[in-house]
Amino acid sequence: MASNVVAYIGYDSFDIILYLSRILQKLNRKVLIVDHSETSSLRYSIPEINGIDPKQNVVSYRQVDFTLMDVNEKLCDYYDDILIDCGYGQPKTNAQMLTRIVYVTDMYSYNSKRISNIRAYDDLNINTALLIREATDVKISTKSIAEETKKQIPPERISILYRDDRDYENSIKCHYNQNFCFLKTSTMLKAYLLNEIQVLCSHLPEKQIRMAYDKARKGV
Repeated sequence: MASNVVAYIGYDSFDIILYLSRILQKLNRKVLIVDHSETSSLRYSIPEINGIDPKQNVVSYRQVDFTLMDVNEKLCDYYDDILIDCGYGQPKTNAQMLTRIVYVTDMYSYNSKRISNIRAYDDLNINTALLIREATDVKISTKSIAEETKKQIPPERISILYRDDRDYENSIKCHYNQNFCFLKTSTMLKAYLLNEIQVLCSHLPEKQIRMAYDKARKGV
């Protein structure tokens, strides 16, 4: 049974999912990434393989699997970690299968308010976090953005990533080059990825996780 079935809900998080999947793979875990978002940004970061339709099958790319299918018990039984990009839509996967939710927004009020309108996950008694991306020092505060989501997430589970050109360039390269390289990440993004892996693999020592990160960031 999968240890982690994580839903990323809201603002684009395909790059975060790709990076985490590579680190988990370097920890010798079986990983499935799933695109249920309206942008299909994760799907377009995976090369098409002739004869394999990800709507009906699982595609393997660089030892991480990908699909557009709904997540079911059979998939949960096979993988250690399943990371789902849900976008702003309603869940396509049975929400009861989820073990963790990460709401993702940027600094625009209309995006945080879109998250507030997603109620399908509110009654789940599972680990829930908020990630605010592309943060900048402007009049509206990240605290206000968090409050606009109306998810009542405690401060210790709110992560903030300030806009950084290196991270932006890496996400573009990830998307077009399909090599998932994140050698030149910001200090903030590195810390976030390491912390997320520690949450997902709390039984593993920090040294082992850092070694997996160092291997994964080369994108091979």
